[in-house]
Amino acid sequence: MTKVFLATFLTLFQLLLFGQNAEQTGLCSFYADKFQGHHTSSGELYNKNDFTAAHRTLPFNTMVEITNLRNNKKVVVRINDRGPQTKSRVLDISKAAAITLDMVSYGVQKVSYKVVEGKTPMPLNDTILKKLAQITPTKNPVQKTVVEPADKQIFDKNLKACQPQGYGVQLGYYKSQKNCIAALATYETKYKSEGFFFVDKKTQNTYYRLILGNLSTKQQAEALKLTIAKDISGCFVVAWSKP
Repeated sequence: MTKVFLATFLTLFQLLLFGQNAEQTGLCSFYADKFQGHHTSSGELYNKNDFTAAHRTLPFNTMVEITNLRNNKKVVVRINDRGPQTKSRVLDISKAAAITLDMVSYGVQKVSYKVVEGKTPMPLNDTILKKLAQITPTKNPVQKTVVEPADKQIFDKNLKACQPQGYGVQLGYYKSQKNCIAALATYETKYKSEGFFFVDKKTQNTYYRLILGNLSTKQQAEALKLTIAKDISGCFVVAWSKP
């Protein structure tokens, strides 16, 4: 009986080990900045500048290589936490790792990942540090309301000019109009709220700002923001017209 039990245990252990080492796919999200300095399940403090991640079963200090299937960008992270809490996701990664995978504007991305040996997380470089500084939200993002000029050209997903009123929630910037429109259509369905975008020309680049909502009160926009923030950290309320 003991031999049979031992053989069964070893077989199950090998299957589990193989499953963890094999490449797998799933949805990946990243930590909101509000978790900066909080304790992880391993006892370490979360640091958005480190290349770390949460996984439900992989042992702490396991090195995992993640590939963003949208753009094939890769990053190596170290497991130091348990999660994600959202059952449909398989990994929750640090902000530095999310920047490396170019997924901050998207919030959640489909990735492939595998356990790797002999690799270590990449060091921070100046580009990542600058981006970390740029996307750090204000201390009280709920109170942040941006007033949009009334003369700005605003469009829906069908490129029809629109004049939304009241308030909405900004989800992100896009360098590609095509990607912005695709994301807009997805978010409209997911959050059951109409969305819009407009061109925002900067000194060096042109961006497409995606905003969801045509809500009559700021309270309604704040409620929508709370729902979206579970998936997309850093979103904030905007006012469509001048006060």
